[in-house]
Order: sequence, then structure tokens, then C-alpha cells
Amino acid sequence: MTRDAAALADYHLQLEEPAARWDRPQVWLLGAEGAPRPSAVREAAAQRRETGRALLIQLLARASGRQAEEISLGVDVHGRPSWRQRGDSRLQFSLSRCASLVAVAMGAGGPVGVDVEEVPAHLEEHRLLAQQFCTASERRWLATRPEEGQAESLMRLMTAKEALVKALGIGAAVAMETIELEPVDDHGGRFISIGGNRALAQGWRCEQTVWHPIVGRPAVVSVVFAA
Repeated sequence: MTRDAAALADYHLQLEEPAARWDRPQVWLLGAEGAPRPSAVREAAAQRRETGRALLIQLLARASGRQAEEISLGVDVHGRPSWRQRGDSRLQFSLSRCASLVAVAMGAGGPVGVDVEEVPAHLEEHRLLAQQFCTASERRWLATRPEEGQAESLMRLMTAKEALVKALGIGAAVAMETIELEPVDDHGGRFISIGGNRALAQGWRCEQTVWHPIVGRPAVVSVVFAA
């Protein structure tokens, strides 16, 4: 456990309700100290993986009343962190990382998914992503956004869909461009259909925020949970 991760976990768990009363998921964010040097990208990525896992274990330990040494995590068939042993069935959790941020979401009200991505400096660099991730109606919505906000809007769509896939536990079973999202405001959106199935999209809520670091690019954080 890194010192920063331990301090963050202690701080938040003193503020939140006991896990059994977490009807809405809580999200913890841990930022990096600036962007890594190009020669240190691989080492920085490994450190983020370690820090994210350490933070998740600390949070699970505190929320379940166990010692961190008692928490054993594995990965499921989709590569998501999961209980290796019989865990606290109330606790649902999700983990995401980008270049400058680690995000952990946890709750007791049902499945939860979290995703975080940095906002690219220029949307032109990610036009292909819009084709891969967005429906035709979403691309039309992107085109109506102010030019300076289009990159952030694209990340809102992408992270919402990634978080939904994590919450559903379906991995790559559904193509991202077949998940349709209607952005409601700058803090979330409403899912219209998943793979053409409108019924499957009902009952899921997406909440979003933008994290602004002191150094580096801002990042969009999306958490999806059963409403």
C-alpha cells in the first residue's frame, strides 16, 4: 500500500456511511504527480496498476471489517478484479486507470462499473474512436457541441459505455457502437439501448465528473450503477 493510497482510503471511509447502507456507489480518485516521462511510461503504468489494486484492497478491507491481508483478489473472465475467496456479497466494485488517475467505485446496491479516460488535446486525433464507439445519433450530437468541448464530450460517451459494460459484466460481448446513450447534462446520461435491446438498457444510471489535475490533461470519470 502506498502512503497516498492509504491516506485517501482512510479519509473517505471516515466520511461515508457503512457499506451496508451504500445504496449509491461511492467513487475514490487518486491522481498521479504529473505526467510520466516518455522513458518511464511502462514503469508508471505498472505503478498505477499496483496503486489501484492496493487502494481497492484497502477499501474492501475497511468496508467489510477485515484486515487488508485477508483480502484476496483475482480476475474474472473479462479481466476485472473479483473476490478470489468468498467475499462480502453486498460489496460490488470496479477499478479503472488512465495515465494520470486511478478510480475505484464501490457500493452495496447492485452491480457497478467505473471508467476514466484523459481528454485528448485535439478531437481530430480521435475521429476513429468516434466511429468505433458512437452511434450515428451520438456522432450527430458531437457535431453540435462547441468545438472546444467536443473532445470532452467524446470521452463522456466512451467512458459511460465502458463503465456500463463493466457493470453488466459482458466484456466485449456487445459492440460499443451498438450501445446508445442520450447525454442529459454535463453530469450524466441515459442509456437508450444496448445491442438494440431497449429493455436491457432500462434501470441503469450514469453519473459523470471531470477531474482537473494541477499538471496534465483533465480526465472524465463515469460511474454506472443500477438505479
